Amino acid sequence: MRRELIVVDGRSGSGKTEWARALASETGWEVLSLDEVYPGWDGLDAGQALVARGLVPRWIEEGTVAVPQWDWSAMAYTSTRAIHSTSGLIVEGCGALSPLMTRWATRTVWLRASDEERYRRAMARDGETYRPHWRRWAMQEERFIALHRSPELAGEHITT
Repeated sequence: MRRELIVVDGRSGSGKTEWARALASETGWEVLSLDEVYPGWDGLDAGQALVARGLVPRWIEEGTVAVPQWDWSAMAYTSTRAIHSTSGLIVEGCGALSPLMTRWATRTVWLRASDEERYRRAMARDGETYRPHWRRWAMQEERFIALHRSPELAGEHITT
């Protein structure tokens, strides 16, 4: 059985989560957010690798996968969430789109918004929790995008 995988990427605050949730409500597919698996504020690469090298290939093979859940308060993995979506899955998050993920993806999307709008959205969503880490996280995004050329891998570009 061919499983459909949609990969949604973009900078923080670009609207990935909302876009993926809307698509999930249309398709009935589950969403795997990299926010669930990043191991802390310096974890973009590690979270992306966990998804691209472990979770997605396992889901492609089996149609089910246990996703470790990062607890941002405890700063540790404290539980797992099972994904049982056998027909399709939407993976969203900063760093979701890399050459490795395009191997599995049936659709790739890059979301963009102005820097001002992204910052406004991120602060409205996460406020004081995120504010001290905004630049730290942005540097990881910038490095990842430069290394993997994520926007160029996207089949679709959407301004939100």
